[in-house]
Amino acid sequence: MTDNRTRPNTRHEAPLPRVLLIAPWHPQAVPGGSQLVAYWLFNALHRSRTHTPYFLAGLPHTSPIWSRRQSIRRFHAETNEYVFRTSAYDHFWQRNDDLALVESFSRFLMRIKPDIVNFHHFSNLGVEFLSLTRRLLPDARIVMSLHDSLALCAADGRMIKRHGGKACQGASPRACRRCFPEHPEDLTAVRKQWFLGHLSAADACVTVTRTSLAQYEQWGLPGARLEVIENGIPSRRKPRAARATTSSPVVIGYFGQLVDSKGLGTLLTVASRLAIENAQRIRIELNGDNLDFASEPLQSRFKAMITLDDVATRTENRIIRYNGPYDAHNVMTKMQRVDWVIIPSIVPESYCLVLSEAWACSRPVIVADAGALGARVTDGDNGVKFPPGNADALHALLTQVARDPQLARTIKAAIRPPRTVGAMLTEYRALYDRLAAPPPEAS
Repeated sequence: MTDNRTRPNTRHEAPLPRVLLIAPWHPQAVPGGSQLVAYWLFNALHRSRTHTPYFLAGLPHTSPIWSRRQSIRRFHAETNEYVFRTSAYDHFWQRNDDLALVESFSRFLMRIKPDIVNFHHFSNLGVEFLSLTRRLLPDARIVMSLHDSLALCAADGRMIKRHGGKACQGASPRACRRCFPEHPEDLTAVRKQWFLGHLSAADACVTVTRTSLAQYEQWGLPGARLEVIENGIPSRRKPRAARATTSSPVVIGYFGQLVDSKGLGTLLTVASRLAIENAQRIRIELNGDNLDFASEPLQSRFKAMITLDDVATRTENRIIRYNGPYDAHNVMTKMQRVDWVIIPSIVPESYCLVLSEAWACSRPVIVADAGALGARVTDGDNGVKFPPGNADALHALLTQVARDPQLARTIKAAIRPPRTVGAMLTEYRALYDRLAAPPPEAS
């Protein structure tokens, strides 16, 4: 199995270390932070020629590329990209019961025999696949990149109490029982041991912030196996000058998945109020996809406010527009059309690539003050913040930015370039090399 993009070795040099990067979805099928980071790292490793990378990611079972008996197949003929078919999945235990996928994954591992396996999430595949990898490849090094809190929190990793919506300060049997009264209290303890047992197969666990590292260490992962590698985004061309806001509406751009946790409902509530007020100084532009993953009420609200298939209805005096999906190739172009980028997430973000992309485009941001968003943004300096889910506060903030064009210029001047994929690659390669190095001899 050769990679056509890797230069043939004609000098009989030692083969390059093989690295398998695993993501929950292929970003061409389902965009998302962890899969984008894994894919960017995969391509950066190709370009560096220090390792031979492979990429394995989930692809919906409804995709037409699947035949009846396939569980893993090559995705692109020219590259070492492979996909696995998503199937019935236990989200509470993050466990996969598809025996055909287990068998296919085992054969796949034994065929490519990677020296390093870097899981960028365990969702869709299953956390138990870490232990399976350890059994099949006892000499390989395993890295688990923890992009969120899904192991800590059975409520989709949100760390938000299901009743009341307040932030959860830490997973515990009693606290988790309040969110899941249908489960006995000791089941949470069993779930925790299930995760800790399988995560122990990893030689290193990577988090994207020190806050996340502290959470996982407090939860029970050994601090010696934890380290921080901050996400990076591809280097971009310098964006053109910001839009003028003196004679046209201030354009607020939303970029992200069209789901409840991203705060889309809060933004739609504010848009409805602005429409009633006939606020002609503000226009909201929505960019994103995956509405099918949203709750039924949010889908209904979105479709009632947005005409998805009638472009002719988009007039200049509309408060809100939907521009369709975007990807990593055109996100910067779309961001250059707006004055502010808004990230209204109602659950704590673990990092938020959209924030990095906005800063790379020199766009000031309006963010919910929670998780990594609250930590990365200093109110009034490199962005402005509002309490998550608070439509009144967001309405007041949008009104303020529409009336004060100087605020955007002040914040733009304080924006610093975000971290790049190149910087992230350097740290991941250093980690791979350190794990692959033989242990020092005892003196």
